[in-house]
Amino acid sequence: MIVRSYWALKDLRTTAEVPTGAVYGLAQSVLKLVRHYKPHHMVAVLEGEDSHRERKEIYPDYKKDRDAQPEDLTVQFPLALKLLDLAGIPTIGSDELIGVKYEGWEADDVIGTLTKKLLDQWDEQDLSSVISSILILSSDKDLWQVLVNDRVKCLLPHRPAGGRGWKAGGPYQYSMTRERLRRELGIEPHQVPDYLALVGDSVDSVEGVKGVGPKTAQKLLQQHGNLEGVLEHGRYDPHVSRKVRLELRTIRQDDARMAQCRRTLQTTTLNTSLPISSSLTDYLIRPPQAQELSQLLDELEMKGTKRQFVEVGMLPPTPRIGNAAPASADSSVAAPISMQTRGFASLSRQHPVVPPLTVPTDHVTHAPSVREAAPSLNGWPDAAANRQSAPEDVMEDTGEEGSSLSSLMRAVEESDPSAVSFSDDAAVLEDGMLSPVASILMSEALVGKPPSTRQRKSSKPAAAAPSLPLKYPPDVDRLHINISFPLPTPSGRICHVSLSPALLSSSGGPIASSLAAALSGPSTLWVSDDIKSVLHGLKAMGMPPLPADRCFDVSVAAWLLEPDLHRQPLAQLMATYLPDSPTTDAPDAPDPSTSLIPLWRALESRLRDAVLWSLWERLERPLIPVLAAMEQRGMPLNVTVLQRLEGRKEGGGEGGEGSAADVIEGELHELAGREFNPRSPAQVGQVLFDDFGMPSVRLKQANAPKTDKSTSVYALKELQKRLQEEVDARGKGEVRDTEAGEGVVKNKTDEEIHRAIRFIDLILDHRDISKQDSGFVVPLQRHVSNTTHRIHCSFLQTGTGTGRLACERPNLQQIPPNVRQAFSLTHDAGGNDSSSDPLVYVAVDYRQMEIDILARLSLDTSLLAAIQTGDVHRETASRLFGVPIDQVTPQQRDEAKKVTYGILYGQTADGLAQQAMMDRAAAKAHIERFFEAFPRVRQLFEFCKYQVRTEGCVSTIGGRKRFFPDMVSARGAKDGEKRKRVTNRPRVDRQASNMVIQGSAADVMKFATLRVADALREHPALDANLVLNLHDELLIEVRRSHIDMLRELISPLLTNAWDDMMAGMQLPLYPFHQHLAAYSPINNATPLPGKGKGRMVVVPVAPIEPAGTVLPAYLPPLRVKWAEGVDWGACDE
Repeated sequence: MIVRSYWALKDLRTTAEVPTGAVYGLAQSVLKLVRHYKPHHMVAVLEGEDSHRERKEIYPDYKKDRDAQPEDLTVQFPLALKLLDLAGIPTIGSDELIGVKYEGWEADDVIGTLTKKLLDQWDEQDLSSVISSILILSSDKDLWQVLVNDRVKCLLPHRPAGGRGWKAGGPYQYSMTRERLRRELGIEPHQVPDYLALVGDSVDSVEGVKGVGPKTAQKLLQQHGNLEGVLEHGRYDPHVSRKVRLELRTIRQDDARMAQCRRTLQTTTLNTSLPISSSLTDYLIRPPQAQELSQLLDELEMKGTKRQFVEVGMLPPTPRIGNAAPASADSSVAAPISMQTRGFASLSRQHPVVPPLTVPTDHVTHAPSVREAAPSLNGWPDAAANRQSAPEDVMEDTGEEGSSLSSLMRAVEESDPSAVSFSDDAAVLEDGMLSPVASILMSEALVGKPPSTRQRKSSKPAAAAPSLPLKYPPDVDRLHINISFPLPTPSGRICHVSLSPALLSSSGGPIASSLAAALSGPSTLWVSDDIKSVLHGLKAMGMPPLPADRCFDVSVAAWLLEPDLHRQPLAQLMATYLPDSPTTDAPDAPDPSTSLIPLWRALESRLRDAVLWSLWERLERPLIPVLAAMEQRGMPLNVTVLQRLEGRKEGGGEGGEGSAADVIEGELHELAGREFNPRSPAQVGQVLFDDFGMPSVRLKQANAPKTDKSTSVYALKELQKRLQEEVDARGKGEVRDTEAGEGVVKNKTDEEIHRAIRFIDLILDHRDISKQDSGFVVPLQRHVSNTTHRIHCSFLQTGTGTGRLACERPNLQQIPPNVRQAFSLTHDAGGNDSSSDPLVYVAVDYRQMEIDILARLSLDTSLLAAIQTGDVHRETASRLFGVPIDQVTPQQRDEAKKVTYGILYGQTADGLAQQAMMDRAAAKAHIERFFEAFPRVRQLFEFCKYQVRTEGCVSTIGGRKRFFPDMVSARGAKDGEKRKRVTNRPRVDRQASNMVIQGSAADVMKFATLRVADALREHPALDANLVLNLHDELLIEVRRSHIDMLRELISPLLTNAWDDMMAGMQLPLYPFHQHLAAYSPINNATPLPGKGKGRMVVVPVAPIEPAGTVLPAYLPPLRVKWAEGVDWGACDE
């Protein structure tokens, strides 16, 4: 470890040019072991000058490539020994420390001997009450041969070659154990010397067998056991290459090389029988020589290291000015059994066998908690500093809420006096209104780290907080509640109550009842970073929910301001909106929950400035408890049906035997004439292109693979399409023009072409089944709650940039139709199958919602008329293909549908051509004809481009905004500013148009969800519950006999949601509508600010129709489709 530290930090020196890198690395290694593993025994094993003597006699070239020891390293060995001595760590290799002398052998042999001796004593005397494990800190692979059982582990100071999966956690990210040795290298510990003799060890200049690497060595040892077996029988082994077999045959026939291999094995084998007579007590960590150790660290200018020695208890803290407090009850330090110049090893213990290290109390001051040490933040008081008794004049409260808060204060004070404090500073409350305010923090709030700088690019998505598995019912031991409220006294003092998880869970009675009353208070503002999770926690505690109109979720509010930054952790929000506050990992960082109040102030101000407060107050905030209720309700899952779907077993072969996947795989093997893996793209390509001789499809997409022999879905479908065209042409007797690569098809028989078409069909089906199993069937079974036997997913308000709801853990919005049948109410835990009036699902789906929204936003009279015909896709196809509507074929309608939705989602001609399997020229022509048929749609999209380039944002009908600040900066720069270039302006233009359509649909859907939830809550006799939101569909659970009443209740709410939202949210006229209303025939085009490459971009935003027909007088209601069934899948039929 000393040598490794030197090479890693060889430039580290004091101001007097004394090299200290090796000593610093050694000190950090000691601190890591003590801090994380808390061992009580530790020993450092050092090597002498003749430590390689025994092995050099066996293998003269041993470590011949080692360079001479640098002078800078040599001078640090005495300092390293002194550091270990002063820290109280025993050392082997120095007579004056322990007196154990060994000559000619390396530290690895000493560590092996100590480990073997200790394991023997463990078996004989049962040392379980003294030690729990042996930890060896070293990078030498030789030591892996001592991993004879689970009590021994090697900690690796760096990731070994090929060890990406060897993560261990703790301060050392990688480790090696017996089980990992078996799993990663496929060998046993006793085979490590044989393994090293085969592959060689470049670090020790040990040559292995030529051509044998780790994988080959693993195969040989698994087959033949050891080196002797490999040398004897490996030359006949069919599992290795011919080159290796020839090499082993050559060695076997050469006595000198056989002897060399055996000497190599002796070199790589540890000597675990050294005459070391010391006992376990010799390796107990001694009390450090504090004064001398502190002086040494000062001389080496290691102030940070010295502070860390204080933190682990190996040095007393620096005396403070003021009264001393008693030392902590647990100031002991534990320690590790073997350390060498390249590493440490330790013995972890379960119970101390020696008195803990103690520090004189006159040098120790009280270490405050985070809450106590934190300075006041925006008026939040220091609990320790303000710990006083309650004022006497608080006995008589006025008002129900004031009484409940005062009762809560007294109940908490009786249980934990330190949880209540008082101050005269009213700044913690809302300015000008002394109303109670509370912050609630979930313990996961701080996952993730804040950004490294205060400046963040708004266009760059931030790293989302790690997605934690949703447990239902949730744990209630993660809730932190802080409440501040004015006392009803003439002095106007402020009371602060802090409810920790321990206090909430351990104290019932008065605290619970007072908290329940306080939660129902009409004026307290409740601030949290995750209100929805808080509602789950309160429900699990039996508490009433928070009042929806008095909640503020800082995460949702921040997302409204920056919708492309999803699920920002609290630390990142603090760094962005409270730049002057300390970071959460700073020593002076305040209690995170105290940051929620100033965050609320900052975010509320910004929401009002951005004209987003109405969207938060009237749409997003009321939606939070609705989503929480949907998550709590959950959906029952019939695991039996789901397991039957795995591999589509219900579609098996004859007699019901085998799954559909097995049947398809068997037919594929029959078509190919041999077995292959249909999941392997390479093997599929070999069969299709090499065995069948089919032509490959050259992909023209920008992100297409470079190889011509692609087996992607698009490439296979394109090839299948060309093959089918050839078959059709032959049937009609036509001669087709041969494109590149199609000449090969001309030489194929009809049977060969049909075989290839069938082969592609089966491959695509097999991929669909595999995708369904791995993505849905298998994962869904892991999400069923053991308590409710339902799946409780998590809805994300902040999951998309357009405002649409997202879903995770699991994502029920992407469940395939055939998997939905497993979500059945017939086998619900409530005994629904035996009920005379069973629960059923009712699916309420907005028909072609995005098209309705597009028509309403563009006010295109042709599109509105097409919608009223009842089949907008047939009407569109008639216009695209120029045929009467009654002559439109199903294929033309399907193609028109793809064109319409492709334009809605901002697809280019290339994207539409790939999805619809058509030529790029045809896709481009379809897009142009669509805009000719519906001119105001083009005007709307051009207006979106104009708006994003002039204002840097676009807005939805509900006032939601998505910001593109780079587009504004691209228009030019002020004097002295650097012009910013937008590299993909067309992509931003498409995102802006898509945001307007999809975001407006999300606004309407959220508003409809709120209206339906309110109606169901106001009519409890319906016994109906919302369970799922699927973008443009609501899934409701209701009794079969109540379906008609449900339809009568919510139908007008859904069909009139657009108009009701405009009125209920008091929304202004949409900007594009304002432009149409103010239309003047003279101004028929508006130039776009800025120039392109030598040309002015002109955006036509004026309507084509006469001025008198600009705004339609009537907009048809939104269209809704109803379906019902005992399982979710039946609603799709």
